[in-house]
Amino acid sequence: MRPKNQDDIYKGAPVMATTSSKTYFYGLGRRKSATARVRLMSGKGTVVINGKTAEEYFADSKYLLSKLNEPFIAISQENKYAITVVVIWWRP
Repeated sequence: MRPKNQDDIYKGAPVMATTSSKTYFYGLGRRKSATARVRLMSGKGTVVINGKTAEEYFADSKYLLSKLNEPFIAISQENKYAITVVVIWWRP
C-alpha cells in the first residue's frame, strides 16, 4: 500500500507496505543532510542498522541499546518485531 501522495510520508505517519508476502511498516526521517529509512515487521527482536547488528553499530553501548528497546518494553512487545534501518548521510 502506497500513500496517496508523497507528502504523506513526510508527516511522520507510518506507511504500511507489502512485498513478497511480508507486511511491514515503513518510516522515513530527515534532518539536515541525513535520511533514515526504517522498516518494522514481525520477527524475533533483531535490529539491523546499515547492515550491522545493533550491538555492533552502537559498539555494545548498554545505554543506547536499552533506549532502542524502551518503546517495545513499554507496550510489552519486546522480541516480537524485526527492525531494519538504513541511514544515509552526505556532506553538501
